[in-house]
Amino acid sequence: MLRKPLSFFILIILGVSGVIAYTTPYLISHTTIGLEFKGGYEILYTAESLQSGKPVDKDAMLKTANILASRANSLGVSEPQVSIEGDHEIRVDLAGVSSNAQVRSIMDAQNNLPLKLTEKYSETVGGVLGKDDLKSTFWAGIIALSIILSFMIIFYRGVG
Repeated sequence: MLRKPLSFFILIILGVSGVIAYTTPYLISHTTIGLEFKGGYEILYTAESLQSGKPVDKDAMLKTANILASRANSLGVSEPQVSIEGDHEIRVDLAGVSSNAQVRSIMDAQNNLPLKLTEKYSETVGGVLGKDDLKSTFWAGIIALSIILSFMIIFYRGVG
């Protein structure tokens, strides 16, 4: 009587393990690696209204961020991140960029922007983590899952 539930449990575990093993190579190869893994370039802009003394409009901030995002996309960077921070700052993260001069010439152009941007700071960021770290983390998770499942089988088989 104990054999049927245990066999069913083992089949479920094997099925889940098979799905994980089948999908893992695809997920690892199609994971977009960002600034913390590849390194790249980060710029923080402060936005001001084109008319002095006028407060920064939220719609103008969104339009400016969208224009910066399209400029970043024109650089061929995989998944650039452009985010609005606070009421008047825009952060641009470009992973995998090697030519800072090219980035600056494209991103710093003031034409067609609804706001005046002033660079607060820019920084070249080195990759802290890498693909090897992703793979190590994945395999550590698989090993931990195996240990937990083994414990469950041993413990619940003996008690059940």
